[in-house]
Amino acid sequence: MLSHPDIPIVQPPWKGVGKKLESAVRKALFDFHMLDGVSRIGVALSGGKDSLALLYLLKAISGKGFPPFTLFAFHVSGAFSCGAGITASYLEKILSQLLAEFPKDWA
Repeated sequence: MLSHPDIPIVQPPWKGVGKKLESAVRKALFDFHMLDGVSRIGVALSGGKDSLALLYLLKAISGKGFPPFTLFAFHVSGAFSCGAGITASYLEKILSQLLAEFPKDWA
């Protein structure tokens, strides 16, 4: 994994709120059978807190209590998105650390 010192990458084991979030995500995935027969998941990534948290949590969950799945990211941008001030290059640095590969034309 590449390392960018200016990009904070969080990973388990979580503490506090992170632990509660992962537990809630796992419960929803299980209760609603959201991963039954799924091998690939796409995350609409704006750069806002919610989409980044979802990406981090799904990365942590894959293969741990659930079958492994491949994550993909799709850049959602616009003046009214939560991550409107986040550049595609910043998100690419995060993705280069979290995902083994992502499309070069993803943004």
